[in-house]
Amino acid sequence: MNNADSVQKLNSVYRIVGIELTLQTAVDSLGEVFVADLSALATNNADSDQKLNSVYRIVGIELTLQTSGIPTFTFIEGDRAELPCDLNVSATEDEVSLVLWHRDESGSPLYSVDARDLPLPTATHFPAVHMEARAYFNSSASPAFLRIDGIKKDEEGMYRCRVEYRRARTETLDMMLLVIVPPREAIIMDEFGQHLHGVIGPYNEGSPVSLICEGEGGDPSPSVRWFRGEELLDDTYYITPQGFARNEIHLPNLKRTDLLTTLTCEVFNTNLTAPVTSTVNLDMNLRPTDVRITSPYQALSAGKDTDIVCVARGARPPAQISWWLDGEKLTTKITESTAEEDNLTISSLNIRPSIQDNLRNLSCRGDNPQLTDSVLEDTWIISVHYLPRLSVKMNTLDSLKEGSEINMTCQVHSLPPVTELEWLQDGRSLVLQSVPISSIGH
Repeated sequence: MNNADSVQKLNSVYRIVGIELTLQTAVDSLGEVFVADLSALATNNADSDQKLNSVYRIVGIELTLQTSGIPTFTFIEGDRAELPCDLNVSATEDEVSLVLWHRDESGSPLYSVDARDLPLPTATHFPAVHMEARAYFNSSASPAFLRIDGIKKDEEGMYRCRVEYRRARTETLDMMLLVIVPPREAIIMDEFGQHLHGVIGPYNEGSPVSLICEGEGGDPSPSVRWFRGEELLDDTYYITPQGFARNEIHLPNLKRTDLLTTLTCEVFNTNLTAPVTSTVNLDMNLRPTDVRITSPYQALSAGKDTDIVCVARGARPPAQISWWLDGEKLTTKITESTAEEDNLTISSLNIRPSIQDNLRNLSCRGDNPQLTDSVLEDTWIISVHYLPRLSVKMNTLDSLKEGSEINMTCQVHSLPPVTELEWLQDGRSLVLQSVPISSIGH
C-alpha cells in the first residue's frame, strides 16, 4: 500500500461476482491512486472446498479475489451467454417439476420452468419481463443451460439454478457470470495530447520522440503495451486519475534504422477477443551519408565549357546541393534532379574556367536544411590548361647600330609548359647561339 499523504479519499462499494467490496481509494500528491482500506463480504452461500482466484482492476487498483466453490463463466458483452444447470434426471430416475433461475439476491426468479403438471419437454417457460426476448432454458441439452442473448455488463453477478424434483430433494447450483466489456479504441497521442494516425513526423535524425497510448473504454480496465514491429517494446502502464489505462514510451535518439518503423499500441482486457490496436509509422529527416563529385578528374581547358557532376546520397528529403569556388557560391548554369525513393540528388555544374581559376578549390556541398551539422562536401583543386601566351622584349635598344648584336627575350606562359620554342625572322628560322636546353626549338 502506498503511504504517500493523500489529498483525496473516496469510499466506493463494488459488487463483483457475489463479493461485496467496500474500497477506500486515495489519490496522493503525485496523482497516483492507491488502496487506503478494503473490506469484503461474501453474498453467496455456496459451501464447497473448491477455490478460484480471479484478478480484477477497479479504478486503477489490481485486486486478487479468492472465491470458494463457485464456477465462473466469462462472456463478452453483447455475445450469447450459456449457463449450465445439470438436471441429473437419469441419475435420480426422477422427474423435474420446477426449475428456477435467480440472479444475486433478487427475490423474483429471472427465469422459471414449470413442469409440475406437464412433462419437462412441454413445460411452460416464464422469463422475466426484461428477459422475454433474450432468454431461453434448453432442458433437452446435456447439461441443460440457460441461454441469454446479448448479455449486458449490468447482468454480471451471481446466478443460481434451483431444481425441484417430484420425489428427490431440491438441488441448487451457484455460479458466477462475468461480462467483459472490451476496450473501444487504442488512442495514440504525442506529449501535447494531439491524436496521431498513420505516418507521423517527420522527426529529425538524432532527436527524441515521446508517444502516449491510452485505452478507451473496457471493463475491467485494459492492459496497454507497445510493439516495434513484432517485438514487444514496453508493457508497463498505469491507470490515470480519470480511469484511462496509459502507456508512455520515450525513444531518446532516433537512428536512421528507425525510418518508417511501425509502432503498434495494443489494448486488451481478455483473451476471448482480439486486442484493439492502433499503429503509426515514423517519418524522419535524415542527413546525407555521402557527397561526391563523380565526374572523372581531369584538367579543364580555359574558355571551354565543361560539365561536372556531383551526387549526394542518404538524405531525406533528398539533399540540397550547392557549388562553391574558393568559398564563393556559384549560382548559374546548375541543373539538379532528385530520386526521392533512393534519397538521391544529382547536380550538374557547367563551368567555363579562366586562366585565373587554375589551382582554385571547386567544392560540391550537400546538406539537409532541416538538420544542423548535416553538410558534407567533396572538393577538387582544378587544373586549367591554356594555350601559350608570348611576349618579346628588346634588351639593347639604346646602342642599336647596323651590324651590332641584338639581345631579345621571349617570355612564354602556358599550362602545360611548352616543350618547343622557335625564333623566326620574316618567316625563316633563325639559328641561335648558346641556346639553353630549355629554349631549344626548330
